[in-house]
Amino acid sequence: MGRFEDLQRIQKLKENGSISESEFEIEKHKILNSNGTAKTNAKGIYIISLILGLCSLLIGLIPIVGLIFAIISFVVAIKAKKELKLHNEKSGLVTAGLILTIVGLIISILSFGIVIMGEVMFYSM
Repeated sequence: MGRFEDLQRIQKLKENGSISESEFEIEKHKILNSNGTAKTNAKGIYIISLILGLCSLLIGLIPIVGLIFAIISFVVAIKAKKELKLHNEKSGLVTAGLILTIVGLIISILSFGIVIMGEVMFYSM
């Protein structure tokens, strides 16, 4: 895809309300000042999304730490999804990272609830 097509694509995203005016300007600047390396640099966030998703799943059993980690992982996964939309790409890495993050978030919430219930039961005896 050439620069002209990229500019048309982000213009459509802006018109649809998928990206804001400031995001449009940032992406326009990237397109006009890039030498074709922007897409390869974006792939790093896809891998980070997957790794953080896996970590949030594993760390989810630690109540507060797991919850904080899952929230950070969720934000990164959403940002990676937005990058995918801007570059008009599909990546299973981001989807897998988002699913792992959601499962890790659920595990974190459940483990936090179990700890709270255990404390309530302990102090009510």
